[in-house]
Amino acid sequence: MFIASRSDPMLVKLARRALLQARSGVLALPAAGAQPPPLLRQSSTSSEPRSFTALYLVNACGLSPESAVSASRRICFESPSRPDSVLGLLRKRGFSRTQIADVVGRYPGVLLASPDAILLPKIEFLRSRGFSDCDIAIVISAVPRLLARSLDNHLRPTLDYIVELVQSGEDAIAAIKRCPRMLYDDLGVLLIPKIATLRENGVPPANIGHLVLYHRSIFLASPEQLAEALNRVKALGFEPSK
Repeated sequence: MFIASRSDPMLVKLARRALLQARSGVLALPAAGAQPPPLLRQSSTSSEPRSFTALYLVNACGLSPESAVSASRRICFESPSRPDSVLGLLRKRGFSRTQIADVVGRYPGVLLASPDAILLPKIEFLRSRGFSDCDIAIVISAVPRLLARSLDNHLRPTLDYIVELVQSGEDAIAAIKRCPRMLYDDLGVLLIPKIATLRENGVPPANIGHLVLYHRSIFLASPEQLAEALNRVKALGFEPSK
């Protein structure tokens, strides 16, 4: 695989020109194994797969030339077959062009994931738990690496835990849409230590559920910061258990 220097002005320039040509309808992505168009022949032979990848990211995924070049340092492909299948799945599930650009820009590796074996089972799981296609697009475009998480070892137990906290599947979906990281981050990092701190300070389950649903900033703080905030509340004469 071709490894570029941190700054690759030539490839950025080519990607920008490709974007202008694509918008005018004069540029199509080359088929796998086909002779590169004149634009790509301006780059070195060793960089052609990376140039193809960058052009694909601009034309098919909606990335800016700079973002495409940056992403092409992390993935490289010579055929659009797998990426086309991934994009087809996302479009079929209602992802907008902007959401697709967000997903690919933040997690380029998604284009190399198997749609049937890796991506679809996770999307179908979320649908089976009450997420609409629109909900799924919102959550995944906010935290695309959610698609890299294990279904059985992470997504399922994490969602079950959130439902247990808010006592409703509908409220769990609302909480996750407000803070998609809840479904992505490790339970032992984002939620469990904070919930333990709240319980140790006598906060009742109903109030904990309300905090999970409406006050995500609490769970983005460290357990120490949360404990300090609770101590300040107590110092003001308020009792967290009420």
